[in-house]
Amino acid sequence: MSNQKPLFAFLVLNENPPNSYSLAILVTDQNGHPLECRFTDKMVVDEIKQILYGQTLRSFLALTGERLLSILDHKPSVVFVKEDTFLKLREKIDCPIVCLNPKNDNSSTVSSFEVNESFSTDRESVSALLNLFSEEIPIDEPFQRLAQILKVDLY
Repeated sequence: MSNQKPLFAFLVLNENPPNSYSLAILVTDQNGHPLECRFTDKMVVDEIKQILYGQTLRSFLALTGERLLSILDHKPSVVFVKEDTFLKLREKIDCPIVCLNPKNDNSSTVSSFEVNESFSTDRESVSALLNLFSEEIPIDEPFQRLAQILKVDLY
Protein backbone atom coordinates (compact mmCIF):
# COMPACT_ATOMS: atom_id res chain seq x y z
CA MET A 1 0.00 0.00 0.00
CA SER A 2 1.27 3.49 -0.79
CA ASN A 3 1.96 6.27 1.72
CA GLN A 4 -1.18 8.08 0.57
CA LYS A 5 -4.06 7.94 2.97
CA PRO A 6 -6.78 5.60 1.74
CA LEU A 7 -10.03 6.94 0.35
CA PHE A 8 -13.28 5.04 0.76
CA ALA A 9 -16.15 5.19 -1.73
CA PHE A 10 -19.74 4.13 -1.12
CA LEU A 11 -21.85 3.42 -4.22
CA VAL A 12 -25.61 2.85 -4.31
CA LEU A 13 -28.31 2.21 -6.87
CA ASN A 14 -31.57 3.79 -5.81
CA GLU A 15 -34.98 2.93 -7.20
CA ASN A 16 -37.30 5.92 -7.56
CA PRO A 17 -40.80 4.63 -8.25
CA PRO A 18 -42.29 4.58 -10.72
CA ASN A 19 -39.70 3.13 -13.09
CA SER A 20 -36.70 5.35 -12.50
CA TYR A 21 -33.31 4.74 -10.95
CA SER A 22 -30.32 6.80 -9.92
CA LEU A 23 -26.79 6.05 -8.81
CA ALA A 24 -24.89 7.94 -6.14
CA ILE A 25 -21.34 7.75 -4.84
CA LEU A 26 -19.78 9.30 -1.75
CA VAL A 27 -16.01 9.40 -1.27
CA THR A 28 -14.72 9.85 2.27
CA ASP A 29 -11.40 9.93 4.04
CA GLN A 30 -10.60 7.29 6.64
CA ASN A 31 -12.47 9.30 9.28
CA GLY A 32 -15.68 9.21 7.25
CA HIS A 33 -15.45 12.89 6.32
CA PRO A 34 -16.95 13.57 2.88
CA LEU A 35 -14.55 14.58 0.12
CA GLU A 36 -16.80 14.21 -2.92
CA CYS A 37 -20.35 13.20 -3.77
CA ARG A 38 -21.77 12.58 -7.24
CA PHE A 39 -24.98 11.15 -8.57
CA THR A 40 -26.64 10.46 -11.89
CA ASP A 41 -29.77 11.99 -13.29
CA LYS A 42 -32.81 9.79 -12.90
CA MET A 43 -32.71 7.00 -15.45
CA VAL A 44 -36.25 6.20 -16.59
CA VAL A 45 -36.77 2.59 -17.57
CA ASP A 46 -39.92 2.08 -19.60
CA GLU A 47 -42.01 -1.07 -19.42
CA ILE A 48 -40.50 -2.54 -22.60
CA LYS A 49 -36.94 -2.22 -21.21
CA GLN A 50 -38.06 -3.71 -17.90
CA ILE A 51 -39.41 -6.73 -19.77
CA LEU A 52 -36.36 -7.02 -22.03
CA TYR A 53 -33.84 -6.83 -19.17
CA GLY A 54 -35.95 -8.83 -16.73
CA GLN A 55 -33.95 -9.89 -13.68
CA THR A 56 -30.74 -8.46 -15.18
CA LEU A 57 -31.98 -4.85 -15.05
CA ARG A 58 -30.32 -3.91 -11.74
CA SER A 59 -26.97 -5.46 -12.72
CA PHE A 60 -27.11 -3.61 -16.06
CA LEU A 61 -27.85 -0.31 -14.29
CA ALA A 62 -25.08 -1.00 -11.76
CA LEU A 63 -22.55 -1.02 -14.59
CA THR A 64 -23.27 2.68 -15.14
CA GLY A 65 -21.32 3.13 -11.91
CA GLU A 66 -18.19 2.94 -14.05
CA ARG A 67 -19.04 6.38 -15.43
CA LEU A 68 -19.46 7.87 -11.95
CA LEU A 69 -16.17 6.38 -10.82
CA SER A 70 -14.35 7.71 -13.89
CA ILE A 71 -15.31 11.33 -13.20
CA LEU A 72 -14.29 11.38 -9.53
CA ASP A 73 -11.62 13.89 -8.56
CA HIS A 74 -10.75 11.77 -5.51
CA LYS A 75 -9.87 8.25 -6.64
CA PRO A 76 -10.93 5.69 -4.04
CA SER A 77 -8.76 2.91 -2.67
CA VAL A 78 -11.86 0.73 -2.33
CA VAL A 79 -15.54 0.97 -3.31
CA PHE A 80 -18.14 -0.39 -0.89
CA VAL A 81 -21.55 -1.49 -2.11
CA LYS A 82 -24.56 -3.17 -0.54
CA GLU A 83 -25.64 -5.16 -3.61
CA ASP A 84 -23.56 -7.94 -5.09
CA THR A 85 -24.75 -6.84 -8.56
CA PHE A 86 -21.97 -4.23 -8.39
CA LEU A 87 -19.21 -6.83 -8.09
CA LYS A 88 -19.01 -7.21 -11.89
CA LEU A 89 -17.95 -3.57 -12.04
CA ARG A 90 -14.56 -4.66 -10.63
CA GLU A 91 -13.64 -5.96 -14.09
CA LYS A 92 -13.79 -2.38 -15.39
CA ILE A 93 -12.02 -0.43 -12.63
CA ASP A 94 -8.65 -0.48 -10.86
CA CYS A 95 -9.73 -0.77 -7.24
CA PRO A 96 -11.57 -3.40 -5.23
CA ILE A 97 -15.36 -3.46 -5.15
CA VAL A 98 -16.63 -4.88 -1.87
CA CYS A 99 -20.15 -5.94 -0.99
CA LEU A 100 -20.48 -5.36 2.76
CA ASN A 101 -22.40 -7.46 5.22
CA PRO A 102 -22.25 -5.28 8.36
CA LYS A 103 -22.69 -6.63 11.86
CA ASN A 104 -26.03 -5.85 13.44
CA ASP A 105 -24.57 -3.61 16.12
CA ASN A 106 -23.12 -0.11 16.24
CA SER A 107 -19.52 -1.15 15.68
CA SER A 108 -17.54 -0.12 12.63
CA THR A 109 -16.70 -3.72 11.79
CA VAL A 110 -18.29 -6.01 9.27
CA SER A 111 -19.31 -9.59 9.78
CA SER A 112 -18.27 -10.54 6.26
CA PHE A 113 -17.78 -9.14 2.81
CA GLU A 114 -17.74 -10.36 -0.77
CA VAL A 115 -15.37 -9.51 -3.61
CA ASN A 116 -15.46 -10.44 -7.28
CA GLU A 117 -14.28 -14.06 -7.45
CA SER A 118 -11.98 -13.20 -10.37
CA PHE A 119 -10.12 -10.80 -8.05
CA SER A 120 -9.72 -12.98 -4.97
CA THR A 121 -6.51 -11.14 -4.00
CA ASP A 122 -8.70 -8.10 -3.25
CA ARG A 123 -9.80 -9.83 -0.04
CA GLU A 124 -6.43 -9.27 1.68
CA SER A 125 -6.08 -5.61 0.67
CA VAL A 126 -9.69 -4.92 1.68
CA SER A 127 -9.13 -6.46 5.12
CA ALA A 128 -6.18 -4.11 5.63
CA LEU A 129 -8.22 -1.09 4.44
CA LEU A 130 -11.14 -1.96 6.73
CA ASN A 131 -8.76 -1.79 9.68
CA LEU A 132 -7.90 1.79 8.71
CA PHE A 133 -11.49 3.07 8.64
CA SER A 134 -12.64 5.10 11.63
CA GLU A 135 -13.93 3.23 14.65
CA GLU A 136 -16.15 6.23 15.46
CA ILE A 137 -18.83 5.34 12.90
CA PRO A 138 -20.12 2.07 11.47
CA ILE A 139 -18.62 1.28 8.08
CA ASP A 140 -22.08 1.32 6.50
CA GLU A 141 -23.10 4.72 7.94
CA PRO A 142 -22.13 6.60 4.72
CA PHE A 143 -24.81 4.58 2.91
CA GLN A 144 -27.36 6.19 5.23
CA ARG A 145 -26.10 9.63 4.19
CA LEU A 146 -26.50 8.71 0.52
CA ALA A 147 -30.04 7.47 1.15
CA GLN A 148 -30.91 10.82 2.73
CA ILE A 149 -29.35 12.76 -0.16
CA LEU A 150 -31.29 10.73 -2.69
CA LYS A 151 -34.57 11.56 -0.89
CA VAL A 152 -33.96 15.28 -1.47
CA ASP A 153 -35.75 16.44 -4.60
CA LEU A 154 -32.74 17.50 -6.65
CA TYR A 155 -34.56 17.68 -9.96
